[in-house]
Amino acid sequence: MEHILEIKQTDPLSYICSVESESIHAITADHLIDDIMIQQAYRVLKPGGFIFVMSLPREMYHNGGVLIQNRFTIIDSIHWLQTDTPDNSFSVQYLVDRMAYLSDAEKMEVKEVLKDLRCPKLRRSHIPIIIAQKPPSRNQTMNHFKEGVGLLQSIKTASGRNAGNVFSTEFDICPWYFLIPRIKDFERELFARAWTHILNIFTTDATIILDITRGHQSALSCIHLDRRYKACMESTSFEPFLTKCATFLKRQITDKERWSIAF
Repeated sequence: MEHILEIKQTDPLSYICSVESESIHAITADHLIDDIMIQQAYRVLKPGGFIFVMSLPREMYHNGGVLIQNRFTIIDSIHWLQTDTPDNSFSVQYLVDRMAYLSDAEKMEVKEVLKDLRCPKLRRSHIPIIIAQKPPSRNQTMNHFKEGVGLLQSIKTASGRNAGNVFSTEFDICPWYFLIPRIKDFERELFARAWTHILNIFTTDATIILDITRGHQSALSCIHLDRRYKACMESTSFEPFLTKCATFLKRQITDKERWSIAF
């Protein structure tokens, strides 16, 4: 499987510490990151290389701060619209019932006063993805010429516009200028579709992508886009992962037909 350059059975930090310096074009991460991991990410990225951090809205500022403290430049934040996500807020009535230090009468009084209030969590309708870049050597143009990373490809949304910093996978709901094209065999792999959209903009063929988290959502994207994938995982996940990748490879169609846009 030529697209999978390396899979090691270890933890993400131990793995990234073993990666050669300035050997990676881009890094994907799908959760909260820490200072030590980002220091290593900076070391292994080529000049001008990108790191993409998919966050929760409340984690976005922490992740951005860690990246800035470790010499990365924040290029942008991309927002994946998800208007059909469930509400994760809940009534405080439940919390009052758990307050053992209140008498039943006190609980009734508190519930009456707070009956229309909920915990402070808005329904999450987008996933922010932070785009950060290791400073290039000299200027962006010559850096990409030398290192193969740093500039953007001209990728279109389903409406034909250049891709912006908001996109959606929800057909029939969002305006076309937010929609990313349908991709054959990706209809049920929404996270893989999202990574495909991002990697297609910021990387080119045969570049090396390092996954530093355990989601492995960008693996199918690398296969589809002809990128080279590196990651680590637990031994129990190894065989299912390879099986999934092999199954996806068998379903691949010719380059001429690889993008399927249908509305």
